[in-house]
Amino acid sequence: MENNLCKLEITNPDQLIWTRQVCHRIWQNYARAMARRRKKSILPKDRFVNYVYQDFVVYKYRCRSLRSIPTVIFGQERYGIFCPSHFCPNTMREGYRLIKDLRQEKVLFAVTEDLSPMLRKAGYIVLPFKIPMMFRGQTVWKKIAISRWEVLRPAIQILLDEFREKSPVYRRAYKIYHNLKWLWIDFKWWLDGHISKAARYMSKVIGRRQKKEVDV
Repeated sequence: MENNLCKLEITNPDQLIWTRQVCHRIWQNYARAMARRRKKSILPKDRFVNYVYQDFVVYKYRCRSLRSIPTVIFGQERYGIFCPSHFCPNTMREGYRLIKDLRQEKVLFAVTEDLSPMLRKAGYIVLPFKIPMMFRGQTVWKKIAISRWEVLRPAIQILLDEFREKSPVYRRAYKIYHNLKWLWIDFKWWLDGHISKAARYMSKVIGRRQKKEVDV
């Protein structure tokens, strides 16, 4: 079976030799795919281009001609796992093939519940729970899908990192924990001081009693 996948690691915007027309077409593909389910969540073109010009990894189908626009999926690699974030299919059929062929890689999808049946059909392992994730300042519950079981352990670490970085609940909990930690340290210091004083006092009392007994 021919491998149509091509991986690009973007560490510098100059690595993407894309003309404005190509960027516009890729954004159009992204917007068209998003409009099918979440029209209000479409990123404007300038924000989309700026966003994907960060340290991203791109998987795309090899173009049969230089003029054709590839189906691409943008994401980041964390702990050796590809985490897709923006899907830009040239056609829905080609997009489905790209997602299906990505199973040969180590992949972690975090998607809304309505997309999980499609990933399950494509052969991904959809975990039986939802997790809260932050999206544009709002909490969104998402399903987790992985390409194979060996991805599970690093996937859990990725999700924990994501929760720590973006969850306001975690930040509040950490602040409370931090305050309680220093409160405990202060209390322990105060308690140790009083215990030391009590120990010195008892030592003196015992010493006096022993001295009296010796004198008697």
